[in-house]
This record gives sequence, C-alpha cells and structure tokens, in this order.
Amino acid sequence: MQILAINSYLKHIEFLLNSIDNADGSKTIGELRNEFRDAFKTNPPHLLSQHFGIIRLIPLMLMREELKNKKVQYDKRISIVRHALAHNNFSATGSGYEFISDIGNLKISYSEFVDFLWHIENDFYSKA
Repeated sequence: MQILAINSYLKHIEFLLNSIDNADGSKTIGELRNEFRDAFKTNPPHLLSQHFGIIRLIPLMLMREELKNKKVQYDKRISIVRHALAHNNFSATGSGYEFISDIGNLKISYSEFVDFLWHIENDFYSKA
C-alpha cells in the first residue's frame, strides 16, 4: 500500500467532513464530488474499498492509546497494527490485510476484518 493512496483518502474524508460542517445543507453528493474534482484536479477515491479499511483502523489506535495511558489491558493485535502502520510495513492483498512489525505479524482476511473492528471497539467501550 502506498502512503500517497492513503493521503488521497484522508484528503477526501477531510474535504467531505469540512463540507458537511460548513455547507448549508442544499448540496448534493454529486455536487460535493464535483467540487472535490475541481479543487484537487482528480477524481475522488471510492471510500468503500480495502484502502478505506486501513483508515478505519485510526480510531482503534486512538482507543489503544487511551487504554494504554489508563494502564488498562487491551488487545495486543492493535499494537501490531499500530507499529506496522507507523513504519509503513503493511499490505492489502486479494485475501486481506497483512501487518508486519517488530512485535509480531498479523494477517486479517476481509471477512474477519469487521469482526476484528467490532471486538476492539466493544472491548474499549466496556473498559472506558
């Protein structure tokens, strides 16, 4: 996975959130897509893709930090993901995600990904 691709997705999400916060409510999704295309001279990325899944992990890393700061036990798999993302050592393949770090490796298929997110989030909210 390339950092440039993730940057593109983050820029698109930032653009959409800013538009939602500051728009008067009369703009359509199509108009927002056209504004993005005009502002950045590129087509907006499709958010429902494997790359968006990587971005979906960002809140989980923030949850991990909060639990770590509170000295509460948390799922160590999120540490592997955090280290792999921080060192750009991960990939999205046809079968799923692979995260490689000095504290361990983790492979998650796309079908397991939603359950992984659900587990981490529910664990956090039960301890928060």
